[in-house]
Amino acid sequence: MTIQKTPSHVQAVRRVYDNGQPSTASDTIHLVCYPDPFSGENILLWDDIKAAFDNVVHVRSGTVVLPFIKGANFKNLDPLRIAAVPGVTLDVVVRGQDAPQDSSHAGTITNTAPRRNPVYGLENTAMDNYTHIDKPADIIVLSQLMSRRRSWETLGSDHARPNIAATSNSAARNPVYGDESKAMDNYTHIDNPATAPLRRAPHAILDDQSSSTTNIHTPQSRLSTDQSQPRAPQEQPSNLTKHFTNTMANANLGDKVAQVALGRMYKTGRGVKQDYRTAVEWFLKAANQGYADAQLELGQLYRDGSGVEKDYSTALEWLRKAGEQGHAGAQNEIGNMYHTGLGVPQDHALALEWYLKSAEQGTAVAQGNVGDLYQKGDGIPQDYGQAMYWYTKAAEQGDVESQNHLGIIYASGHGVRKDESIAKEWFLKAASQGKAAAQNSLGVLYQHGRGVPQDHSLALKWYRKGADQGFAVAEYNIGLMYENGGGVEIDRAKALAWYRKAANRGNADAEYRIDVLERQSGKDKDGKKRGLLKRLFN
Repeated sequence: MTIQKTPSHVQAVRRVYDNGQPSTASDTIHLVCYPDPFSGENILLWDDIKAAFDNVVHVRSGTVVLPFIKGANFKNLDPLRIAAVPGVTLDVVVRGQDAPQDSSHAGTITNTAPRRNPVYGLENTAMDNYTHIDKPADIIVLSQLMSRRRSWETLGSDHARPNIAATSNSAARNPVYGDESKAMDNYTHIDNPATAPLRRAPHAILDDQSSSTTNIHTPQSRLSTDQSQPRAPQEQPSNLTKHFTNTMANANLGDKVAQVALGRMYKTGRGVKQDYRTAVEWFLKAANQGYADAQLELGQLYRDGSGVEKDYSTALEWLRKAGEQGHAGAQNEIGNMYHTGLGVPQDHALALEWYLKSAEQGTAVAQGNVGDLYQKGDGIPQDYGQAMYWYTKAAEQGDVESQNHLGIIYASGHGVRKDESIAKEWFLKAASQGKAAAQNSLGVLYQHGRGVPQDHSLALKWYRKGADQGFAVAEYNIGLMYENGGGVEIDRAKALAWYRKAANRGNADAEYRIDVLERQSGKDKDGKKRGLLKRLFN
């Protein structure tokens, strides 16, 4: 294969004999490329190639045989076509011992004569006859097969999905290359793009200290299983379709990065119908190539039982494979399993060890988890200084849980000098990201003038933001304002309504206030009855 400069609308090709018979420089010619009706990328028509060369076996670029472009059902499109590869001289492999054909009729391009296509004639009129080419809804496009500027993106699950009528969701054996695990051995000229961003992992939260309405609320200890990714810009369905088909094509060639990207598309249902089982198949292909991103994905799917039977030991096995390669996301996940005892004996010291591996690579959520362990002293000596250090590193990266924890620490004075004005700044950062507990805490500060000027209207505003997310303590605090008239007109009916909202979420303080108000209401009714009887009979 030789590299040379050629016009972008033509493809350099040369004859290569399958029996090793030498070819000459005169065997190199140029064939006219056509824009594919669906993708707009340049393609070569198989009929043009056969018109230029006798006894054609296949076309290859280096050691890679170029397959025919296929539709969503993996059937060859009609007429047969292959992707053009700009700047490369493709090898047209022919059977040996055939007399070389005079290529003067084969569409050789010169600077003076009009370019003629061997089948369609003059290039500037060729497309007039190009109306019989299929225009399918989904095409496996390989025109960017040799591009060195490809980037694969981690795909979210919250975007519009085009209706892709794929008839098979399973990972297919490539009909040209055979065993896909060997296909990339000779495919070393394609760069592997950078891996996708790490996804957020579960985050442990501080123990509940008080349900008092005058104190800052701290959520109960928990581990979230939310693995959602940051929202990406909305794409048009046509772009999603093209991305899916290109990703499928490269994944079938054994590209491990493409296999992970395709697995994520099936996992999230982005650009294709959601199918966890097929996602597992593609992740497994890449994981067996030692790709840490795929090993992380498999670990999470086995942990959650998505597309496979839930199996914590298998989950940990895959996570370890990725973690031992230095994958920060997997290291944090392993820490989570030891922290909670998920499928393993609970071991906070081991959890800290794995969290630190990830945290030292700059992973914000792992830094927050290290802060949690030091703050609570779970299985390790309590160390507020270390907790503050790691919380601050995470919070400065925008980690909302760590921002909320810093607010709690400064508001309570645990391990630091109490400073409610600093607490307010950290609560505001977390509240601005939608953290309901932080919104409630801001309400407390404004209602009581702690670290800020007292402002009942701002207090109610922040309580409402938390309550709108179903945060029970915020609902309870609104009830208190209406019961006692703090900055609002006393309204026991509204107070009861808010107390009931909080009580329905299990808030014991709200249940107590409901009982008090209902008993008071009963006494009022009894008093009115006694007054009426006294007037009637006296």
